[in-house]
Amino acid sequence: MLTYILFFSHTISGSLALLAGLLAPFFDKKSALHRLLGTLFFYSILGLGLSGAVGAVIREVPLSMLNGLLICYLVTSSRVTIKQAPLSISKADWLLLGSVILLSLAFIAYALIASTAPSGEIGGFSWIAFLIFGGVALFCASADLMYIREGGLKGANRLIRHLWRMFFALFMSSAAFFLGQAQLIPEALRKIEFLLLPVAAVILLMLFWIIRVKVYQSTKLDSGST
Repeated sequence: MLTYILFFSHTISGSLALLAGLLAPFFDKKSALHRLLGTLFFYSILGLGLSGAVGAVIREVPLSMLNGLLICYLVTSSRVTIKQAPLSISKADWLLLGSVILLSLAFIAYALIASTAPSGEIGGFSWIAFLIFGGVALFCASADLMYIREGGLKGANRLIRHLWRMFFALFMSSAAFFLGQAQLIPEALRKIEFLLLPVAAVILLMLFWIIRVKVYQSTKLDSGST
């Protein structure tokens, strides 16, 4: 029964997160619709990450468990960044830093366990997979340390921190579903070119918005200096 509940909540949360996450950036960040879609995305992807993590514990798949928690960290840090005032940090930032450091250590520990296992893997994944996502977690930890040392961010850098973390969580979620759970997709669409489309779309949109924010900020500064 619990497995069906988790599967249902995971599927619904993932669908809502993908829809809201792709639509939210196209609306003005000060608009009510952007805030509504952003809130829907945040809670949907939290539900996705948590249900995925719990389901992974039941299925004994450590990588999926850690990635579910990493997704929760990414969207929470993204939301905290944009919700608090520019050039400020809070207790939440320190808690997030501590959580991602613990996640990094967990990824490394499981990588060591997998590397010493007779099959060279654990829960169906090799030590390389744990190191790849552990590297993402370590990168986030180093970025958080710099963020806290600088006392927060402002302008384009603050918005980019918010954007890339939101989109990377969406990328991990879409890749896990479309590539990792392809058996759930109708057979007619179960072709690699179709499965890669939504995953690639997330990456392309992330790059588009980051470049757009950078260009807009540069243009704004140039206009202000003339």
